[in-house]
Amino acid sequence: GLKTAEEKQYFLSVGTVEPRKNYELALSTWSDLRSHSESAPNLIIVGRQGWKTKKTQKALLRATNQGVIWFTNCCDGALENLYAQAEGIISFSLAEGFDLPPMEARQRYQKPLILSDIPVHREFHDGSAEFFSTKLELLEILKKPLIQSTISKYSELSVSTLNVAAACIKSML
Repeated sequence: GLKTAEEKQYFLSVGTVEPRKNYELALSTWSDLRSHSESAPNLIIVGRQGWKTKKTQKALLRATNQGVIWFTNCCDGALENLYAQAEGIISFSLAEGFDLPPMEARQRYQKPLILSDIPVHREFHDGSAEFFSTKLELLEILKKPLIQSTISKYSELSVSTLNVAAACIKSML
């Protein structure tokens, strides 16, 4: 059924706000989505303020009317709820080392993944994600029904391994 305003559908993106995360593409894409449809899903971004992003941070704070909501801080329980209720997970990144959020979203929540077409995303998610290189490709993906993400060929990465990786990443932030 249709969701109420409080239950509006959304996509989730998790990662520090910094240049390589490419949130400029997120803002531009959601601006286009909203200009075509008020009922377009929201985008929730969870990420601490990073470096070299004053302009991006200001744009994120102003983008609420375009359906982009930015949380700079989120406890583990709230983040779990966001993952669980999201329509899918999007990573706009231009470069990543491992990119834990898509792995976590797939392994724990079997969420559809929409990922920038970069080597690490292809290595870990080929066959279980939609990939994009341009805003036009991303808009096309967002228009079609998404398939639930499958457990990867890397399913031997147990939840405990992911928890260790998450703890290591949190300690670096």
